[in-house]
Amino acid sequence: MKLNLNRSTVVAALSGLIIVTVLIAKTLGLLSLPLVDAANRQIYDLQLNWTLPETKPAGVVILDIDERSLAAPELGRWPWSRDKITALMQKLFDDYGAKVVAFDVIFAEPDNSSGLKVLQELARTQLAGSPAFREKLDELEPDLDYDARFEDALMSYPIVLGYYFNFGKNSQRAGSLPPESIVVKSGSTAQFPKADGYGGNMAMFEEVAIASGHFSPRVDIDGLVRKIPLYVGHDSALYQSLSLATARMALAVDASQDGALRVPPVNFVGAGGVLVEPGQGETAETVVVGQITIPLQRDGTVLVPYAGPRESFRYIPAIDVLRGSVDPKPLGGAVVLVGTTAPGLLDLRATPVGGIFPGVEVHANAVASFLNLPGSSQLRHTPHYAEVIVAGATLILGSLVLVGSVWASPLVSGSLVVLVLLLTGGATHYLWMQGAYWPVAELVMACVLVYALVTVVNFVHEYRNKRQFTSLFGQYVPPELVEMMAEDPERYSMAGVKKDLTVLFSDVRGFTSISEQLSPADLAEYINRYLSDMSLEIRDGGGTLDKYIGDAIMAFWGAPINEPQHAQKAVHASLAMIKRLEKLNVEFAGRGWPTLSIGIGLSSGPMSVGDMGSDVRRAYTVMGDAVNLGARLEGLTRVYGTWILAPQATAEACPGILFREIDRVRVKGKDEPITIYEPLGAEGEVTAAVQWEVAQWERALSAYRSREFEQAKSILGELRRSGPSAAMYDWLESVCDRFIEEPPPPDWDAVTKFDTK
Repeated sequence: MKLNLNRSTVVAALSGLIIVTVLIAKTLGLLSLPLVDAANRQIYDLQLNWTLPETKPAGVVILDIDERSLAAPELGRWPWSRDKITALMQKLFDDYGAKVVAFDVIFAEPDNSSGLKVLQELARTQLAGSPAFREKLDELEPDLDYDARFEDALMSYPIVLGYYFNFGKNSQRAGSLPPESIVVKSGSTAQFPKADGYGGNMAMFEEVAIASGHFSPRVDIDGLVRKIPLYVGHDSALYQSLSLATARMALAVDASQDGALRVPPVNFVGAGGVLVEPGQGETAETVVVGQITIPLQRDGTVLVPYAGPRESFRYIPAIDVLRGSVDPKPLGGAVVLVGTTAPGLLDLRATPVGGIFPGVEVHANAVASFLNLPGSSQLRHTPHYAEVIVAGATLILGSLVLVGSVWASPLVSGSLVVLVLLLTGGATHYLWMQGAYWPVAELVMACVLVYALVTVVNFVHEYRNKRQFTSLFGQYVPPELVEMMAEDPERYSMAGVKKDLTVLFSDVRGFTSISEQLSPADLAEYINRYLSDMSLEIRDGGGTLDKYIGDAIMAFWGAPINEPQHAQKAVHASLAMIKRLEKLNVEFAGRGWPTLSIGIGLSSGPMSVGDMGSDVRRAYTVMGDAVNLGARLEGLTRVYGTWILAPQATAEACPGILFREIDRVRVKGKDEPITIYEPLGAEGEVTAAVQWEVAQWERALSAYRSREFEQAKSILGELRRSGPSAAMYDWLESVCDRFIEEPPPPDWDAVTKFDTK
């Protein structure tokens, strides 16, 4: 395995470093990347939904202003009169034993539905002189003043009022904010969200209410509610949320001994357990209220600990409470949140656990978790040092993946990425179960994007190399061999090497006279068709085309792909060329064109192969004595009248192929004699007649070499009488006749010498 620092890889590595750097900057808050934020939100949602509790929370009940209650004649459409609200409170506390009631609604306007205002106006005007009317009015006024009755309920029961904040510029301010707030001395509200406007309750209610809290959620950019601000800053004060106010009220009720409610104070705690005074430039990490601890996000929000999809809490229609038809057990000692599921009242939210989720249940989840009630979900938070740890992990793991992607194979680098993702996922899930949410999208995206980038660059680089490799070897080597070579191009090159190969030379006999019989157009088609057919046989036989020299063809076997059986493949290809030529001649004759006769010379042995030539023109070719021998043997096919000639080295390398020995020759440039053979076909395919002919020929050749020239001629005569004559018979017979007339010298070695090429 070696580091391949080509230009593309260097570019990929630098690009990978840029990706890692950008994502580290995003982790540290130096950049804004909405896509990464969206990925972190998706990771959070997946973790939340995978780990939802199996049981429904107990101890928190939702009093539902539902459509059935709105349709009931006892209540009617919203807003209900304050006497009905007061009656519901009396039912909840006196008849059912509720611990705390919190309103996810506001009471912003006076209730004049009793007609008291009209009666009071009459007492001042038309009936001002009627003492009986005034006396009766004074008697009825306590029952008809619905707001005063509700005010009394607020002073008598542990009730938490709700209100909302507006965060847009130039927001309106309506109603009153509660007097209970945390005054920030420095005039800053620290890390908490800041509001411009609000919608509050009537001042008379806020002045007497034991506790109040805002029910403004924090809506993410994708429209989902994942957080609630524990406090909201307005002007120079901090205002608690409805869920916190409700939890504090529940703790006060639990701790009450003499009937007096003492709401526990809130302590803001920073890193190292140091109490933080809001507005002093410190960032609170937790809020401690009595025996409960609420972890804060850096922006002062709390991750809503959803216990499940919609209706994970018990919903009780308000009309059933008013009628007294409810099982008292769920309400006894419960925290009751008053809210609505009626679509027309517009308090439906989108959350990670459901697209249509009542806003009141968002607060129910928070209250249940703040109080650690049975079945509630675990409070989770992101440690304030998480960005530093994630940035460091992104640097280390992102760089590791980058180096692995550049250095290692795709399989190894891909396995590394999978391992990193599995470890990251496992660690994130473990920390989640311990109560911590770590945003690791930057880390995951760094590893995935770096791996993908380097993989794509390597793929493009490899694709270009393959195209270049294919164009380099495709004109020589069969396509299927090029494809195989392109899978591992480093194993192949055009550099010159020496190795054992088999070379083939083929030439058309009498081509000059053939060309004179055809028009230029027909000649071009004629030779193109011939060369194409012969080249296809060479290519199909695994050969590498070297070059065309006019009507001649040069090819070789064993390079660039190693082929131990290069000699056998070359012989089989040569025989296939002859068979194809026979079919081609039938076609040519049908078109009135002259038929072809060719000679093929083969030679096996050590050769130099590689990209050779000049600065002007180069070619992938072979050179050496064995190559020259192949060219000489192609020329000798005309002398012996054979289609194919091969030396002993080729014949010995081809078991299973029947060869006929032709002669022992000494070609030009060679002192050592060479035995030459004619391949006839696979041993199992050669007919008995051909085998008999070969045996007879060998008898004749043996007699010739034993100086028994007359006997050799006699055997040749038998061969002619038994079958068609062959040109080699004429050659041997002519040689025997010459030696009969003029016997060879005593040192004759039966070797035919050729002084020309």
